[in-house]
Amino acid sequence: MDIFLYNKSKSEFIKFPVVPQKVEVQSPQKIETFESLGQGDLKIIGLKGNRSFSLESFFPSKDYHFLRDRSHKGMEYVDLIEKWRGTRDPLNIIISELKINFACVIENFTNAIQDGSGDIYYKLEIEEYKVPSIKKLATTKITTVALKKGQTQPSKTVTVNKSTYGIVTAKGGVNVRSGAGIGYSKLGLAAYNTKVKLYRLEGKWWQIYYGNHGGYISAEFIKKVWYV
Repeated sequence: MDIFLYNKSKSEFIKFPVVPQKVEVQSPQKIETFESLGQGDLKIIGLKGNRSFSLESFFPSKDYHFLRDRSHKGMEYVDLIEKWRGTRDPLNIIISELKINFACVIENFTNAIQDGSGDIYYKLEIEEYKVPSIKKLATTKITTVALKKGQTQPSKTVTVNKSTYGIVTAKGGVNVRSGAGIGYSKLGLAAYNTKVKLYRLEGKWWQIYYGNHGGYISAEFIKKVWYV
């Protein structure tokens, strides 16, 4: 069994040199129970939750004969993982025998020296990461009513979009993130004076759509909004 942790944003990866003795994957699913008068308890099956598991083993400081990879030693593995965590970008985990290959986040990373060998013993708690999806709002066709006597403006049909728009005010641009907060990964940069669609306000963050993707932007950097 081979295990890889991959950082796409930096084109870097780790092949774990010592495979853990046990990998137990948890795959939850939301199940709600309702009590009925005629049929007893009824189960409503919801969506599957994020898969999660932990990896426990050690990063060797010596060249043991049983190693599956010799690219790094000891604390070099720890430093690389901590560097990736600092970018706040999701990673990818691959476990060959379990056919696991999905984006993930490291919920917790524990490491320590247990003996005089210099080997670094660790525990990685990993959870699946799903990219938020934003549905594009449909346009609505509005037809004006007939003019009353004395009005000079002719009647017309106008197609408008229900979305609200705003202008980015930050001179250096502002980050577009995958969620409503600075803890979410960056999806791109909205340049100064860019016009963006504003779908809804979540706390101090606007859910937006611009270019070819959606995301979230701090309401602090929106000058004003209007309807078109």
